[in-house]
Amino acid sequence: MTTLFKYSFIEWDIKTVTAGDYSCELSIPKEMWEAFLHNHYNPQSGKTKIVAFRDFLKEELEERMTKLPDLGYEEQAPARINIAMITFAFANN
Repeated sequence: MTTLFKYSFIEWDIKTVTAGDYSCELSIPKEMWEAFLHNHYNPQSGKTKIVAFRDFLKEELEERMTKLPDLGYEEQAPARINIAMITFAFANN
């Protein structure tokens, strides 16, 4: 009976998942942006500053999350954590 409930919950969870279940928000302080520009941005890369920052942030977050200890939610821990998408919203004050 326990197995039936377990699979019913998994099926319900899969059918009701939304992007919000896997989304987070990060405020980017001015100091973080300036540190990126000073230490990582290469104008000769052909990328705009925001595209270069997105790529840098994605790689940095994936690397750090991959190094976190496995909490045992999956039968087998993924070899690497991958971020599907990063979008930015701007406060033009």
